[in-house]
Amino acid sequence: MEVFVISLFNRYNKKSLIKKANKLFNQNKYLEALECYNEILEIDPDYIDIWYNKAVVLGELERFQDAIEAYDKTLELDSNFLNAWYNKGNALTKIENYQDAIKSYDNALKIDSNHFSVWYNKGFALAELNKNEEALESYDQALKIDPNHVDTLYNKGITLAKLNRELEALDSYDKALKINPNNPRTWNNKGFTLAKLDKYSEALDCYNNALKINQHDAVTLYNKGNTLRKLNKYQEALESYDQTLKIDPKFSYAWNNRGITLGKLGKHQEALNSFDTALKIDQKNVEAWYNKGSTLEDIGKDQEALKCFDKALKIDSEYEPALKAKKEISEGKIN
Repeated sequence: MEVFVISLFNRYNKKSLIKKANKLFNQNKYLEALECYNEILEIDPDYIDIWYNKAVVLGELERFQDAIEAYDKTLELDSNFLNAWYNKGNALTKIENYQDAIKSYDNALKIDSNHFSVWYNKGFALAELNKNEEALESYDQALKIDPNHVDTLYNKGITLAKLNRELEALDSYDKALKINPNNPRTWNNKGFTLAKLDKYSEALDCYNNALKINQHDAVTLYNKGNTLRKLNKYQEALESYDQTLKIDPKFSYAWNNRGITLGKLGKHQEALNSFDTALKIDQKNVEAWYNKGSTLEDIGKDQEALKCFDKALKIDSEYEPALKAKKEISEGKIN
């Protein structure tokens, strides 16, 4: 009789705790929900849905390693639990363990080969490992399931650009923009790809479209500055770099490119100040050392220029512009 009473109490208590835990979860009270799930597992250590829910809660609390262990326990109890494989992959992605994340996504795809989110997230993990061809295949599989998914089209564009397939990348960005023309990231990346193709005026239009949506995006302002510089619009480029640095004063490469632009405007001392600021932020900015050296060379300070070129070559011994500049000075072939 005593055993029956305890069993009945545990059953009632478990049911009550599940209801309480799920309510707490829906209220985003994850710590309290976790406590309830742990209590339930003390009563029933093999309750698969509770192990899964515990894993989800641990993920929400950003305790990703603990979440992975709870997903593993879930999968011990049922190796065909699709969402456990999928969410385990997501947790592994969060801790940047992309190799194991991909294995987890592959296990999910063995169960359901038409799961859009698994293909999409697998593509992301592959891209993070620079396995771009494989990432592209995953994004294409995702797009077979949902051809109008903007983020997939956007990420496919990035992946194609990494593979130097710029025209295809542009096509992917255009499809994304047709669905959502108000995404500044897509306009920026389209502009960057056009600039790689030396289509600077079109690139500039894209950056301006991005900045209409988000005028405080430092990366877009920086890219706009670079494009204006390519178009020899140095004063406008300088303004764009200055706007960039108001938003992100620690942007070393913006200080470097600002220095280049000031040099083009004949403002050598201001250019040197800009390179020095870039180097205070990042001592290993090889371009800033080289450009500082070039500016010093332009104003006849060859020995100081050589020191800068040496600094650049200490960071990258094969940096061609510094090797060439150093050789020209040593041979007395200064233009």
